[in-house]
Amino acid sequence: MMAYVMTLYNTVLATGTFTNLTFFIALKNMWIEYIIIGLLAYFVSSHLAKMCAFRVVQPGDRPIFIIFAIQTFTVIWQVAFASVISVFHADTALPPILYQTILPPTAKILSWHSHCS
Repeated sequence: MMAYVMTLYNTVLATGTFTNLTFFIALKNMWIEYIIIGLLAYFVSSHLAKMCAFRVVQPGDRPIFIIFAIQTFTVIWQVAFASVISVFHADTALPPILYQTILPPTAKILSWHSHCS
């Protein structure tokens, strides 16, 4: 779901329009990102998230705080990877595009994720 929403968000940024066709375009273009993000989640993000989380919490802390820390860092790493992958084809300057695509979705996803936990 996150790969689709990120693809939809970046498609709207790239085209400048948000119509019913945008949903179809994002659905058609998300599969490569979906596979890459899935592999990154399994092999990279989970390990990085645990490393970052245990810098914030200790193994003896309450389990809910450990889970929340790991989930938070997983979302942060996944959004960063998804944004880098989705702007890889950008023909403009990379830092402004990266700033525009990483920060707003990260804040939204973290707020959604904290409500679902």
